[in-house]
Amino acid sequence: MKIFGIGLSKTGTTSLNRALEILGCSSVHCPLIPGQIEAHDAATDISIAAQFERLDTEYPGSKFIYTVRDLDDWLDSCRHHWAYHRRKFAQNKDLQRLHLSLYSSLTYDRDAFERGYMRHDARVRAYFSGRELLVMDIRGGDGWDKLCPFLDCSKPPEPFPHANVARPMIHRYLSPTRRLVKLVRNPKKLARKIILGY
Repeated sequence: MKIFGIGLSKTGTTSLNRALEILGCSSVHCPLIPGQIEAHDAATDISIAAQFERLDTEYPGSKFIYTVRDLDDWLDSCRHHWAYHRRKFAQNKDLQRLHLSLYSSLTYDRDAFERGYMRHDARVRAYFSGRELLVMDIRGGDGWDKLCPFLDCSKPPEPFPHANVARPMIHRYLSPTRRLVKLVRNPKKLARKIILGY
């Protein structure tokens, strides 16, 4: 049996991955290399979300956890995420394939991403209708009290992890020691990154 997190990126998949590790699972976040899923107890993020039906067939009896998030909050988070990682995404063919599959876009487009979120949500809920599926809104406060009963395990003493939480935009682009220098040398570029996200 394996555990699969089938929520889209920016719905708490990194937090879920860390929570599973705390519970003693060998978990991988966004596996892209062949063999990674087989080598771990659990896996999360879009490379899992894109193929959950196949994984259900390949690993019968597995547990599926669907992380969700307020749509407007998710869209805003994606906008910042894509701006910050645009070079990485442009160079990674595997991620590009996943983005096209799930969002029908290689770059952030609010309308396309909203349609992609709703399409994925409908797909997950239809597939698991009448079946066991844990839906978690980690950003909304879901944590051990939902996850541990689903996995039939004891609640650990430490707080539920909240990983990869967005920092204020200025901190994303500048380390504290370089902030003043950047402000003086290129204030227009800094302002554009803070206001527009790129």
